[in-house]
Amino acid sequence: MDTLQIQGIKFTSYIKLLLIISISTGTLLGLVMFIMSLFGGPVTAELGTKVFSGVTAGILGIFMMPIMFLFFGIVIGLVSYIPFKVALKLMNGLTINLK
Repeated sequence: MDTLQIQGIKFTSYIKLLLIISISTGTLLGLVMFIMSLFGGPVTAELGTKVFSGVTAGILGIFMMPIMFLFFGIVIGLVSYIPFKVALKLMNGLTINLK
C-alpha cells in the first residue's frame, strides 16, 4: 500500500482540499434533502424572503447546499490553516494511506 507523508502544506492546496470536501458534503446533503422531499419529509428552503417547501425545496437543496458549503469551506479554511500547520509540526507530519 502506498503512503503519503505530509510535513507541510501550501495555503492554496489546503483551501483546494477543504473546498473539495465542502462541495462533496453539500452535494450529499442536498441529495438527502431532495430524497426526503420526494417521500414527503418536512423539507423547507429559504431563498431571500421566499420560503419553499416540498419537492421544490428539495430541488433547491440540490443546487444551494453545495454553494453554501463552498462558502463555509472558504471561511473555515481561512480560519483553520495556521492551526492545521501547527498541528502538523506537533504530530511530526501526517501519514495518508493511498488506495
